[in-house]
Amino acid sequence: MLHVQVLEQTPYTKTIQLSHFFTEDSNLLLEPAVKIRVYFDVCIAEVLRDYKRVEVANAITDISRSKDIMDYKWRLNYFLEKWLDHCLKTDYIFVSDAQELAAEA
Repeated sequence: MLHVQVLEQTPYTKTIQLSHFFTEDSNLLLEPAVKIRVYFDVCIAEVLRDYKRVEVANAITDISRSKDIMDYKWRLNYFLEKWLDHCLKTDYIFVSDAQELAAEA
């Protein structure tokens, strides 16, 4: 199951965390967790960070290294593309917080 949490909302963007919901030995495991910003006005999304990597602003502080920044962001977004493609092919579903709480009880 997939879990989505809204972290921030503005008139033109929404920042979410998308994660995969696993249960192992009655413990909740949400991994991978990907922080995504969706831009409504231009209909795009970008990965800000994933569960193993820090945000690009913290990873590459020298803005003159634009190729490194683009490569870093490309890898993050490529990961999201592959993960979403996998989720679509395997018929994953989204669960709400209420459904998760009911399942834990």
